[in-house]
Amino acid sequence: VLKSTISGLNTYDVEFADIETTGAIALPRKVILNAPQVKTRVELTWKSITINEAPDLTMFDMTPLENVPVVDVDAEGRAVAPQ
Repeated sequence: VLKSTISGLNTYDVEFADIETTGAIALPRKVILNAPQVKTRVELTWKSITINEAPDLTMFDMTPLENVPVVDVDAEGRAVAPQ
């Protein structure tokens, strides 16, 4: 699937572009999400792709900025009480 469009209210388009093939695996180097009803467009571009490499865990520092409230949410994005 290179492009998926869902029609109706609160919908979005997702497009996978600049496909790179390595052996039997095809990966997009660019993904575009467009949600016109909420005036949102997100483009992700990968400069370097490695498959099954262990991630650098320092890239995922989840320390909140000073004076920024932290709100835990469920899978639907609804606020939940901290545990």
